[in-house]
Amino acid sequence: MAPSFPDSYNTLSLPDISLSHHPESSPTVTPVIIVRLNRPESRHAYTDTMGASLVTAYGLLSEDPRVRAIVLTSADTTNKFFCAGMDFNVTAQRVEDPLQYRDSGGTVSIAMHRCQKPIVAAVNGAAVGIGMTMTLPATVRVASNQAKCGFVFAQRGFCMEACSSFFLPRLIGTSKAMHLVSTGAVYPATHRLFDDLFSEVVEPAQVLPTALKIAEGMA
Repeated sequence: MAPSFPDSYNTLSLPDISLSHHPESSPTVTPVIIVRLNRPESRHAYTDTMGASLVTAYGLLSEDPRVRAIVLTSADTTNKFFCAGMDFNVTAQRVEDPLQYRDSGGTVSIAMHRCQKPIVAAVNGAAVGIGMTMTLPATVRVASNQAKCGFVFAQRGFCMEACSSFFLPRLIGTSKAMHLVSTGAVYPATHRLFDDLFSEVVEPAQVLPTALKIAEGMA
């Protein structure tokens, strides 16, 4: 059965994220669609609900012939926070059969990797943990020069998730990946450890415009 596409992504309601046309004033679906993490009360921290919404969104946008490119960012208008990592104040969804459990971040990464449309990640503020790993399957990553970024799992006693052990060394090399992952340290996006991760590092107010310009070129 062919998927059913919405008449407008501006009015599509998915928990913990929002979608919009570019330009947003367009009444019809545009070639570039913006996907925003939208939990301002928690600095856009990740939840299983957000993950399920992202999987749904990427699935729709991948198949929608009207859409040619996607920009992923956060709804933070102050450009201070992209994603504060996993929200441990929200109870995770229980799975009755452990054999049916799937890492929520991993399902998002796979959905991005399988998406037939290029994805530009616009990291408009601080990004740690899954806030970083959810950008790795993107086609291009643009970051704010004021953003602090880190793969902080070692600091929390966690292993890598969201397929990041697959993507990260392929993007920046094994040596840099081992340093970032083993220390779990947080660095500015301008640090040389991120040289091969972010295609462009720009002023905070220019992150989304830069990402949109790249997406428009792809579309």
